[in-house]
Amino acid sequence: MKLSILDQVPVLTGATPKEAITATLELSELADKLGFSRYWLAEHHDMKRFACPAPDILLGLIGSRTEHIKIGAGAVLLPHYQPFNISERYNILATLYPKRIDVDIGRAPGGSAEAN
Repeated sequence: MKLSILDQVPVLTGATPKEAITATLELSELADKLGFSRYWLAEHHDMKRFACPAPDILLGLIGSRTEHIKIGAGAVLLPHYQPFNISERYNILATLYPKRIDVDIGRAPGGSAEAN
């Protein structure tokens, strides 16, 4: 059986965004050691309870701390970006961590009115 994690990088009550990111890095390392198949991050904008508006940046850190697990974003909220910029960023990640990068493109409600 293949197991995966979708991490929303929640900021728990009484915690800071930095603590949420630290917890994500620790969880991704543990998932890698335990043989999980994938570790995906969820992208959230304008939400104080979630600390990941830029999964590509956090994926770079996760990739540097893990060895085997596939990592990715589910989903990159394309209305917030130029598509070419996203393809370049994920190409860099794929260059650094070959055969380990997944990316999903999507659109979700919420966030700023400019993106909707």
